[in-house]
Amino acid sequence: DEIWSMTYEDNDVSGSAYSVIETDDGAYIAAGIIDNFAGALLADGNGNHIWSHKYGEDGGGFFAVIELKGGEFVVAGRNDRSPSIGYVVCLDGDGEVIWDIEIDEGERAAALANIVSLSQNEDKREKIKELQKKMREEIKEEKKTTSWTNEKW
Repeated sequence: DEIWSMTYEDNDVSGSAYSVIETDDGAYIAAGIIDNFAGALLADGNGNHIWSHKYGEDGGGFFAVIELKGGEFVVAGRNDRSPSIGYVVCLDGDGEVIWDIEIDEGERAAALANIVSLSQNEDKREKIKELQKKMREEIKEEKKTTSWTNEKW
């Protein structure tokens, strides 16, 4: 059942959310794409906009978010249009970057495993494990769809 629905375009925020979680204090954080950048948005329990920020370079996007025990958030996705470069960012409760890292294709799954070890909640670990599996499948699919560019005609 729908509890609430909100559109945030009035706040100069447009894009898509790929991962939304309820925070420990009853707010909601969404990770996805804002104006063609990796982005995150925090809304209170009624859906009212608290903050939204864009991160990284044009063409990026986040596909997962978890909350840490200290109230920080870890978001993961890509930083630019390159599907082979992973991007993991730790945000404070106001959406400001604590740290960020870009990860090449070979290290993407390992980085997500490290996020799992950061999470101290069993449900969140299971969700990240599912994300790892999905990202491995996406990497395989990307290789299939882009491998033709390396062939000579």
